[in-house]
Amino acid sequence: DALVVVSMNGVELGRTEVIRNQLNPNFVKPIEVTYRFEERQVLEFVVVDIDTAYKAGNEQAIDLKKQDFLGSCAVVLGDAVNAPGLIKVVPLLLPERLLSRGKNKKSLLKIQVEQLPDQNPQIALHFVGENLDKKDLLGKSDPFLRISQRSPHPAAVSNAAAAARDRHTRQHDLIYQSEARKQTLNPRWNEFSISMQRLCGNDRKRELLIECYDYDRAGPPDFIGAVETSVDALMQACAADEAIELINPKKRGASKVGGSLRLLKCEVFNKATFLDYIAGGCEISFSVAIDFTQSNKNVTDP
Repeated sequence: DALVVVSMNGVELGRTEVIRNQLNPNFVKPIEVTYRFEERQVLEFVVVDIDTAYKAGNEQAIDLKKQDFLGSCAVVLGDAVNAPGLIKVVPLLLPERLLSRGKNKKSLLKIQVEQLPDQNPQIALHFVGENLDKKDLLGKSDPFLRISQRSPHPAAVSNAAAAARDRHTRQHDLIYQSEARKQTLNPRWNEFSISMQRLCGNDRKRELLIECYDYDRAGPPDFIGAVETSVDALMQACAADEAIELINPKKRGASKVGGSLRLLKCEVFNKATFLDYIAGGCEISFSVAIDFTQSNKNVTDP
């Protein structure tokens, strides 16, 4: 059950979420760092295995001293920013207890950098599922959603055949994961908002992959279905109140449909920043009052 802690100059900047029962975890939660090109900013990454009970979404409360240390590494932020494709892959330094057992397997940490010049605009999405496939033997399903964006290719391909081949070999970067809804085939997930920059790089036609899985506490999730789409396509489907079919190519039978999604909300909006409030005439005042009455004793007595 892996978790990554990111620090700089001994000060913790943030923690990822905990990924359960995975040797190749793909963390979703981003860690924001202010990049100062004139400074040498060294980021320290520590990977730990969570062995104690914790509350999801409250990873900051986890006592790291009670967890198993899996490895660490240090990366200069400027090197990561200047890495090809903004992706830096570094080896993890393993703890002595693993090396002494002969476990010298090379573990790697992939760090992906994304520049966020502006968090505006935002997009609000609200998904519901309809008639999803039953995956649990003694129940229904515990469905959750994953939204990924196809990794941009560093160079243009030379012909149509190579472009088609490249389209199927490039990986997807996980952007968002919803909560799991227990024992239902018609889930209603929480509404969420995310910046357009993070979701699609402010490109409404960029390909997105939406996958639906059945959560399994004892092992990897079961695949229900997926659809390739874009922000433009999602907005059109929401406006027309159209169902979005989830396809499972490995499903038995003639129909490969594993259920469908419907959008109750798909709206793009601007999120006001602190500077927006200042430009709009917002004023902040600060006043200090000191009580020198006799009830507070002599003013010269500390």
